[in-house]
Amino acid sequence: MRNNYSPFDQLMVLASALSGKGKNFALLCILCTPLIFMVSCRKENEENIPNPQGNNGAGITATYVVQVFDNQVQALNGVKVQLGETEGFTEADGSVMFNGANWSSGNLTVKATKAGFFKRIQSMESQSGIHMVRLVLQPEVLAGSIDASTGGLVNLPQGGTVSFNAGSIVDFSGEPYQGLVNVFAQYLDPTSPLSSAHMPNTFYGKSLDGSDYFLENHGAIIAELRDGMGFPLQLAENSTATLSLPVGDFDQGSPLPALPLYSFNEAQGIWLEEGLAALSGDYYTGEVGHFSFWMCPYYYEHHYISGSLACAGTALGSTEVSVYNQWGAFLGSVVSDNGGGFSGMAPEGIPLNMRVSDPCGTEVFTQNIGPFFEDTYLNAIEVCTNGANYSTISGNLENCDGEGISASLCFIQSNGILDVLTANAAGEFQGNVLFCSSSVQFSAVGYNPLSNESSVSQVFEITPEQSIGTLSICENPEQYVQFTLDGTPYYFVPGEFAEFQASYNPVQDRIYLGVIGGQFMNETQFGLLIEGSVPGTYSVGGNPFAYSFLVQGTDGSVYLNVDITEAGNSIGAMVEGSIEDGQFNDAGGISHTLSNCSFRMAINYIIE
Repeated sequence: MRNNYSPFDQLMVLASALSGKGKNFALLCILCTPLIFMVSCRKENEENIPNPQGNNGAGITATYVVQVFDNQVQALNGVKVQLGETEGFTEADGSVMFNGANWSSGNLTVKATKAGFFKRIQSMESQSGIHMVRLVLQPEVLAGSIDASTGGLVNLPQGGTVSFNAGSIVDFSGEPYQGLVNVFAQYLDPTSPLSSAHMPNTFYGKSLDGSDYFLENHGAIIAELRDGMGFPLQLAENSTATLSLPVGDFDQGSPLPALPLYSFNEAQGIWLEEGLAALSGDYYTGEVGHFSFWMCPYYYEHHYISGSLACAGTALGSTEVSVYNQWGAFLGSVVSDNGGGFSGMAPEGIPLNMRVSDPCGTEVFTQNIGPFFEDTYLNAIEVCTNGANYSTISGNLENCDGEGISASLCFIQSNGILDVLTANAAGEFQGNVLFCSSSVQFSAVGYNPLSNESSVSQVFEITPEQSIGTLSICENPEQYVQFTLDGTPYYFVPGEFAEFQASYNPVQDRIYLGVIGGQFMNETQFGLLIEGSVPGTYSVGGNPFAYSFLVQGTDGSVYLNVDITEAGNSIGAMVEGSIEDGQFNDAGGISHTLSNCSFRMAINYIIE
């Protein structure tokens, strides 16, 4: 008996076998997970915070953030992202935020497009809360060109062909087009990584008679048409093109005489049957009236599978779970939600292999699961037992008055990959983050979604347990020190992990500013000796104790220009200023670059 689940229920599709024969299936599913994005480390750079993009429909209160990368996992700026009927563009960190109070319930489709790349489409269910979608765009491949007036045949990379009739092309407005047609297209072998890299994340489909099926991928074609200027073209109304998809290696010897022909409907976010592809030699060939993703699938019974991921006994969110069949064919992937949960559909009777990867794609866990003959819940799976690079991160988020901020967020960034931890009513947060194997540090930023305010960025080492103290989401913290050293930003406020020491020597009329921190609270994070106690510009240097950044000190050979805008010589007097960007040598003679340095500290000791 066929189960009728919603498209979202079937986000994690696993391949099936027909008549005991293994059928490879390729799919990439991105499950909505909690919001994660990178915000700036300084207030004047807040343009790096994704801008809210409005509402859509009614019924669901939710915020979505989409982060887009290229196939080298580099963030893409300027990507057009459409979420339902709303659109926005990614910023420098590859992210764009859609902050909507009234999203339509049901299925929601996200689409990312950028010149030079194939489009990427994901389908998900509208759910309340804060969610994230990660998308990877693949570079466009020019398969060939034809003359629109004569038509022609284009051979696709990796196999397959597209054949055009003469005079069958129109421009985007529907007017007949005569001239060069560039065909950007690729055949997606179901066993190739290209399939999971290109395909929509859902393989839920409707047949011509309206029946719901889950579709097993036996190969697909993606095709887009453009003129010589890059403008889109399309097939004219009532015109067709002919697609030929190679018979897969796993079907050789016993291919079926025909397979249904399905296209992906971007508006509905599902696959729709539109015709039939007949076997002709080593190809399945069929007529299509438009271009999208096309495939000739098998369809099958399925069961609902769910589970959860844990790391050191705590829920692990924002982590990719991939599934392969017994022949090693990729069958799909999802990303665990903030509670570590994941879910989807699995084929009946097929042994499967589940793999968990870090954000850079390195496998950290594998386990055989199935076969399944009924809906199944997998017990919590501990994935951080084999050298995974992770951290259990805890801390507090407070406003200017030192009060915890309910439902505020702590964003974690490392290697350009973003993650998020959500604070409770008291502003406290704790959770696991899985990092790339090469990562050694992460930055943390507090964010209040109600006021759209953020803290400055602070940098921490990745350790199995890391308490980052308090992040102040405050426009003007009373005391702080911030600087960027060799490209890495640092920020300190008085607290459990930073002791501020500001003293005045009346005999020498000298102010010393220092921040002590480190694992054992015995390391100088910042030091500055000012030969005076009034506002002005000071040239600081000449001895090993003139200034210090992160325990490095100075060899005394370089003087730094320090601009003091506020100063005093009594307890509680504020000393505020900045240091001009430049280079200096540490105590060992090694050169460093200093930038974005400013400070505000209160004198707390008078030297008698």
